[in-house]
Amino acid sequence: ACEACTVDGDCSGATAKCNTTSGACVACLTNTDCTDAASPQCNAADNTCVDCTAVGAACTGTTPKCNTTSKACEACTVDGDCSGATAKCNTTSGACVACLTNTDCTDAASPQCNAADNTCVDCTAVGAACTGTTPKCNTTSKACEACTV
Repeated sequence: ACEACTVDGDCSGATAKCNTTSGACVACLTNTDCTDAASPQCNAADNTCVDCTAVGAACTGTTPKCNTTSKACEACTVDGDCSGATAKCNTTSGACVACLTNTDCTDAASPQCNAADNTCVDCTAVGAACTGTTPKCNTTSKACEACTV
């Protein structure tokens, strides 16, 4: 069988390490092979350098949680990681946000969840949640307004 490598010297560049089991040149075999501070962990599954490989590993500051699927450090992976005005976790982006659905918006002044940025707003669609002297929804500002005829 043909192999790309049998020793590290057979490899170079971004894939400078030899995985002698597979005979393939790879980015890393151990964490010490990952010299970029942005990706300090070696993912043993595919021999690539990533942010993190296990819950909590190498994640600090504003992104203290490890998404073990994407191998990225994020602000959150579950709602319990978030608090205050941004108590919900958007698991797609890994960010703590104000809302994911309308039920997360408990302030009567801003009862709708704007899916574009996960914030609670007056309204999100024409006519939605707007009443009284401000029956029109401005879909750009997401605010209820008076009719201007």
